[in-house]
Amino acid sequence: MIRDGKYKEQLPLNGLLFLVALGFMLLYLYVGISRVRYPYSLDLIEDNLVMQAWRVMQNEPDYVPPNAEYVPQVYMPLYGWIGGLIFKVTGPGFGPLRAFSFLATLATAGLIYWIAARESANRLVAFGCAGLFLAGYRLVGGWYELARVENLFVLLTLAGITLAIYDQKSARGLALSGALLGLSLLTKQNGLIFAAGTGVYLLLNVRWRVWVFAVAFVLAGLAPMWLANLASDGWLYTYVFGVAYASPIDRIRIVQTLQREIFGAMLLLTLSVFVVLLSAFGRLGVKGFVIQTLSKRPWPIFIAVAVLVTIATRASVGGARQNYIVGYAFLCLAPALLAAEMAHWRESWRRPGSAVLPAVVILQFLLAWSPAVHYRLQIASSSEFVPTAAMWASGDRLIERIAGVDGPVFVMMHPPYALMAGKAPSVHIQSLWHARFRGRDPLPADLVSRIENHYYAMIISDGSMDFETDPALVALLDRYYTLLGLLPPTEGPPTLSGPIYRPQFVYVPR
Repeated sequence: MIRDGKYKEQLPLNGLLFLVALGFMLLYLYVGISRVRYPYSLDLIEDNLVMQAWRVMQNEPDYVPPNAEYVPQVYMPLYGWIGGLIFKVTGPGFGPLRAFSFLATLATAGLIYWIAARESANRLVAFGCAGLFLAGYRLVGGWYELARVENLFVLLTLAGITLAIYDQKSARGLALSGALLGLSLLTKQNGLIFAAGTGVYLLLNVRWRVWVFAVAFVLAGLAPMWLANLASDGWLYTYVFGVAYASPIDRIRIVQTLQREIFGAMLLLTLSVFVVLLSAFGRLGVKGFVIQTLSKRPWPIFIAVAVLVTIATRASVGGARQNYIVGYAFLCLAPALLAAEMAHWRESWRRPGSAVLPAVVILQFLLAWSPAVHYRLQIASSSEFVPTAAMWASGDRLIERIAGVDGPVFVMMHPPYALMAGKAPSVHIQSLWHARFRGRDPLPADLVSRIENHYYAMIISDGSMDFETDPALVALLDRYYTLLGLLPPTEGPPTLSGPIYRPQFVYVPR
């Protein structure tokens, strides 16, 4: 990329790249803030992460046997622990956790900018890389600010690897890298893969001093995980390893991920990495290429690891689009790596390459395509991701209905709604279905007893596939409860990310 203004014909395209990146950044801020402010569920999973943080806030154990009141999600505990601390200040709700995820996303974009600027020595390309990450909102399914673990996980992982690459000569850098990747593991199980890869990379480059990284990783990640498992009588490992990996692998999803995303919506980023590798190989030869890739410029290796993790997690049945975030975040460094490689090209190649690079980045913005741009161009409704005033009013009416019931209310997919209505929440039925190893184990005895004895004055169901249509649960409800009717859309706000459901079926005791 030319930075001295010598080739004036590039200036309009450079200016366009800046404006496109800025526009997508601002549009994401609009969408993200709109969703952070919304007080009701946007995704089927974030409800239970709110409940997990709420239990931590109350100093209740967060990994317990399946029961009528609560089961945890199958994620590692750090996000819930931090959420519990946040709730001690703000009180429980979706907003505080979404704000935390939103800030993690912005921090990731900032870190991508810093890495890209360092690699390419070009702030415009770096700005485009950061903008690409935020512009990938629609590509990853709108998960950037939900009460989910992925955004914290990506930030911690990227930060830990960044320190390992740029600050490996100091003991402080190695220790911080190990600690961040330890916290990454405490956030999501895949952190172990990135930590292992980083450990191998450091072993090749700093030799015996890798012990500093290893000790920090153990103290920040493995040791807390082991202690938390002891405190839970082994239930932590049951959920995060046993239950989490009980979902089958769908090979068709692997093919679809490669076709539609890696070589589809992320195509120009993927091709940029291949160009970088081929160029470096041709320029350096086998030995020089291996030395550069394993030591001086290892980002392509870590990008490959992130993409493989994305494919593996997406291939699991139930692996939703949030699993694209980690692979996409790392791929957003590709334009900067390409700009850095171009600096080694001969003049006859560098000049046209430098002119084409801004166009490549701009085209990648179009492939990623922000939902807010869809809204502005009236290609798709803003309700695809932005909560509407009607959704707010619908949620308010639902909470009023729940609060007006004389007795406990079981909101099967949205336990925070009972809490918001001043009632004791019950188990999140989706999490319970997974805790029962995808519905194979029997329902908890205390939940069965509650339903048999008409403990709940009302049960509200979204009618979600598998979770609320589980044969054992349906048979129990049919025997002891009757369908009162359907909630109108004005009293049941839908989710907007992942499978779209809304509260609609109302049951009362027979």
